[in-house]
Amino acid sequence: MFIRKLSSTTAFVAVDLADCPGHGVVRSAPKILQGGAKDLARSVTYTLACLERQETGISAGISAPKETKNEAIKHFATELAGWDAGYSLTAGKGVSGDAVASTDHGA
Repeated sequence: MFIRKLSSTTAFVAVDLADCPGHGVVRSAPKILQGGAKDLARSVTYTLACLERQETGISAGISAPKETKNEAIKHFATELAGWDAGYSLTAGKGVSGDAVASTDHGA
């Protein structure tokens, strides 16, 4: 399990297993806690394993107040678009589906 913090906004991506593609969710709130994100990433890994998929679970969090949330999500999506990791993220609480469409690096 590792946490990768973003440089363009107050956000992070929790990845359960290194060096493999994965799926997960991105959430936004005034404060997203890393502990909960780690637990969620691990749960997704177990779910994928039950489906016999060799992928990792991912959980991303964007900590931003309501007033700056849209800007923070744009910075998040832009920074993740530069990653070549094979991660696919689905919009979770506080994030619209269109906002994370550019982060899908399909595995």
